[in-house]
Parts: sequence; C-alpha cells; structure tokens
Amino acid sequence: MDVFIVRPFGLKEGIDFDRMEAVLIRPVLKELGLDGGTTGEIVRAGNIRADMMERLLTADLVIADISIQNANVYYELGVRHALRERPTILIRCKAHDIPFDLKTDRYLEYEKSDPTQAIPALRDTIRATLNSGVVDSPVYQLLPEIEAQDVSNFHAVPRSFFEAVEQAATKKDVVELGLLATESGRCTWRISGLRLVGRALFDLRAWSQARNLWVLIRSERPDDTEANLKLGTIYQRLGELTLSSQALERVLQTRTLRSYDRAEARSLRARNFKTEWVTRWRDLEVAEQRQRVALQSTRLIDAAAEYQSAFLEDLNHCYSGLNALAIHTILIDLACRFPDVWAARFAEGDDEADRELSRYRKQSERLVATVDLSLMAAREHCKRDGLIDPWLEVSFADYRFLTKRDRPDSVKQGYADAKARIAKEFPTESAARQLTLFWDLGILENNAKAALTELGFSTGIRDKHRELGPRNLVIVSTGHRIDAPRRSAPRFPADHETAARAAITKAVQTEIAMTRGKVIGIAGLASGNDILFQEICEELGVQTTAFLAIPRAEYEMRSVQASGHDWVARFRQLDERLNSIVLQETDELPLWMRDRAEYGIFQRGNIWMLEWAFAQENSDVVLIALWDGKTGDGPGGTGDMVALAKDRGARVIVLDTVRLFETAHSKHGADDE
Repeated sequence: MDVFIVRPFGLKEGIDFDRMEAVLIRPVLKELGLDGGTTGEIVRAGNIRADMMERLLTADLVIADISIQNANVYYELGVRHALRERPTILIRCKAHDIPFDLKTDRYLEYEKSDPTQAIPALRDTIRATLNSGVVDSPVYQLLPEIEAQDVSNFHAVPRSFFEAVEQAATKKDVVELGLLATESGRCTWRISGLRLVGRALFDLRAWSQARNLWVLIRSERPDDTEANLKLGTIYQRLGELTLSSQALERVLQTRTLRSYDRAEARSLRARNFKTEWVTRWRDLEVAEQRQRVALQSTRLIDAAAEYQSAFLEDLNHCYSGLNALAIHTILIDLACRFPDVWAARFAEGDDEADRELSRYRKQSERLVATVDLSLMAAREHCKRDGLIDPWLEVSFADYRFLTKRDRPDSVKQGYADAKARIAKEFPTESAARQLTLFWDLGILENNAKAALTELGFSTGIRDKHRELGPRNLVIVSTGHRIDAPRRSAPRFPADHETAARAAITKAVQTEIAMTRGKVIGIAGLASGNDILFQEICEELGVQTTAFLAIPRAEYEMRSVQASGHDWVARFRQLDERLNSIVLQETDELPLWMRDRAEYGIFQRGNIWMLEWAFAQENSDVVLIALWDGKTGDGPGGTGDMVALAKDRGARVIVLDTVRLFETAHSKHGADDE
C-alpha cells in the first residue's frame, strides 16, 4: 500500500521535521510493509505540484503533520479531504496548538525531544485506520450524498505498460501478464495497471490468475463494481457459486450503480441459478427423468425470474433478455409435456397452473419482440463504432434458434453466418454448451442438431470434469554463484562445489520421493547453484527449463565468465541442450520501472520464473535455495528470490551454506590429517 507524507521540511519553530519522519514515521512504515514518501523524493522532471496532487489523490493513506501553521500542509490536507474519502492520519507535536477547524479531529501526538516514544501509538493507529474502513474526511462525513472520485481519474497508466499488456494478451502469455501485474503493484498507478492485466486474463479465460488480481483489487476497494462483477463470473467458472453470489450482492448494494451494471449483476446471479438447476438433472440417464426433474426444480423458476428482472433493469442488456427467452422457452415446453408435474407446483391445482403458464407465454411473446429490438440496437452501436462483437453475433444466431421453430436449415445458416463474421474468434464451445441444454432436454431437437452440427458437434458438449490426477511439483532453484577470484567476502568458494552438489542432490531426491505426480525443475544458468541444479536434474531424469533474464551473450558475461572457462563451457552446453527461454532482448528495465529504487533486471527475472512456476496447472511450488541467509550484492539475488517465494506462498527449503561449507571444510581438514 502507498503512503504519502505531508509535512513541513527542515527545522521550523524548534521542530526537526526531517528527523521526525526518519525516526518515527519511516520505522513504522517499514515494520508494516508500507511504501511511503514525500514530494521531496520525486526525482523525475516535471511539475512538482502536479506530482504532489497525484500522490495526494492516489495514496491509500496520507499522514499529515499539523504541528505548526504551515500553509502548504493545510492546503494539501484540504485537497485530500475534499477529493478523497480514503483515510488520513493527523499527527502533531505536543508543544504546539492546532487551528480551531481541526480541533474536533482525532490526531496522534509525539514529543519534540523524542518522537520515537510515539512509535507504538502510530503503528496501532495505522493498523486500526486501514482495517476500519471508516470514512474520516470531514467533507464526506458532513456531505454523505457526495460521490467519491474514482482514483483512476487522477493518473494514467504509462503508454509503454499498456502496450506491453496488449502484446502479452495477443500472445496469450499468461506468465508475462503475471509479471506485469506484479510490477504494476509497485507503482502509484497500480490499481489501474492491475485492472488492465486483470481484464486481459479474464478475456483469456485464465480464471485462477484473473481471480487473484481481482481479489487483490477488491481487497483495497471492497465496493469496486468492476472487480465484483468480474469475480461474479470468475467464481462461476471455478465452480464457487457461493462466492460468486456474494460478489454480485456487493454490486447490487451499491447505491450509485448504473442500470447496465445492475442488469449485468442480476444476469450473472441468474446464471448461478441456472447452473444449480442444470446440476440437478444433467447426469440423469433417462430422458424423461431429466425432463421431469428439470421442471420440478425451483431454480428453473428462479432463473427465469432473475433473467427477466435483469433485462427490465436495462433493455440494452440484450444478453439477459436472450437468456430470459431461452429459459421461458424451456419452461413452457416442459410444462406442456408434463402438466402433472407443473400442476403439482400450485396449491389451487390445474386452474392456477394454467394461469401461470399463460402468464409465461405472454412474457415469452413480449421477450421475442423486445429482444429482437435490443439485439438490433446493439448491432447498430457496433457498426457506429466500427466493431464486431463475437458474442453479439452468436446471440443473433441463438435468437434465430429460439424463434424459428422446426426450421433447422435456417438455424444452421444463422450459425454459419456468425462464424463467417467472427472468423477465428468464434466461441465455439460456449455456443455449443448453451445449445446442449436443449439437446439434453429434447427441446427444439431439430434446431439443436442442426446448430450443433454446424459448430462441429454431433450430440452436444458436456462441461469438462477432467480428473487432474495427483499433484505435480515445480522445483524452483536459486542460490549463490561460485565466488569470483579475490572476492573480499567468500560466499561460495570453488573448492566447495562437491558439498553443494551433494546437498542439492539430496534435496531434489527428497522432493521426488514425496511427490506422486510429475516433477519439473526451473532455474537460471549462472555459474554455481544454477548450473549444478540443472546438471543434477538431468542426472536424475527430471525435466528442467532454463530461464535467462537477459540475452545469452550478456548473461554469460555477467553471470558466468568470472568463474572461469570450465563454467562457461558447462553453461553453453546446458543452454544448447535446454534451449533456454530469454525474458527480453536488452538488459534495460521497461520504462515504467526505470525510476524504481531497489529494482533490477535480475529481480524482474526472479518474478518471471515464479510466475511461470505458479502458472503450471495442478502443481505445487517449492523453492530450494543454496543460501547463506545474508543480503546479496544487489537486487535480484538469492535473498530476493526467497522473499518473493515466501510472499507467493511457496514452500521454501534453505540449504544453509554457512553450516554446509563449514562442515565440508572440517571434514576436508580431518581427511588431510
């Protein structure tokens, strides 16, 4: 989370504000894992006032020191209170009074002589403030009807980042999208960046990865409409209907919700009802039994009502109208086939049953006309914008399927036309899955057969319940390089290679023995741990992939050559056999990360490798680190990888080189005697 510190600078009225930040605020932010700073830390060229405004409006938390009557502080505090409902913490030195307008606000006090005494109080205040979710801006407290500003209006995602997301999405590269999401999480525009990546993952149907991002966005913005709508769909696809319904309920409770978003939320809730309905009859073997159970289920009625209500929320939401028409068609057909099952629903018997069926018929007739107009309006909008919406084209074919009874040739032509317009983007399986409902229930059978044949299916398509089998394991390896000659502080002396090899071999063999599924390994190709791990895995029959953060020649020069000709030869042999994957063609960071302190290309490579590991289906991830437990020579070292892996929830095994090499040295000495 991002914290912006508003305070005077230097020594003013006997208070050293620079020292106060250094000894009070900074230690607390570090302890809580929060990033923060002042305008004084903004180094890029530009208007510092614009930077100040952006930080005030986008920071998750503002800490403002109101010890003295400093015009800049009060001005910035006013901007924050006026335009953001997000939390602000006021602090002040006990030796000074405060203006009348702020006397009723809560604030934390510190001693001028020793600000460190207030560390526990500031730590507890920040925790309580971030956890409470209470609006503390006096503007939003006194004017509860005022609408909070969308933070995305206050800053733009860099064009270079937008293009990188677009390129990764075009390649369907889920791993690169995960890397970009992690990097955007380190920027002031992170929510907008995460939103871009989340949309791309959603469109690629990478449901697990998309869920993680949208949950992250919602954790900071619980009432975010887009996040909750996306999660409503994502949880549906992952089979977690309760979580889906909870996300959609959050949307529907939003006071200022647009009618189209309300229609979308209700339509998704109707889909949950439909999913529950289908699960109650889909696996029954006998056709008549399927039909009777389908009609008996209350979820059929719930889905029909909710789709209808969604469409009434906004008649431009043609998808809910089309689904309402489909469910009404099924309900009417089944009720006519099994009048006894239908009548059993009603206390008054046949008369009430007939009245209700007549009502559904009238609703269906209205839907036929209204959905037709809604679809045509949507197509006109697409024409105006020069777009082709694949789902809209499928919807026109679905509408023909529902309304052209016993005209299979016309229905088949409708799907053929849609395929021709959409070309490669046609969502074949999704379209076939909807048609399969009718096929399995024996409703509009001729139309369904014609449509499914055009889509390449003879008897429908079932949801895939694939047995994944035992869990696989991805072993990520990281560790020290062999010490360069004359290294001042030895870390991995060349004469301890045998001890390191033995320790890595034992760790890998242990993981293989504990894993029922497939084991794969990933690592770099730096001299030392990386090459040893790759060689060991090859000996043990473990498939591995080599990852190079920078081009091969540059990688060899920076990560291998200093260890000598033998290591260079081993690097080249492995690189050729494994056909290493290269992250990027230069050693420069992307534009959006170049002004980020403590971030380098090898740290980016570490994130990339972990994203690849976690993207492997049905797999657990373990990191084996040959490490002395100390901070490395720069960003992207072994310690960095260990921290990243722990943060992602990977299991971490540390092979302690201090103990390992001391033991090896002692044994070597004893052998010499």
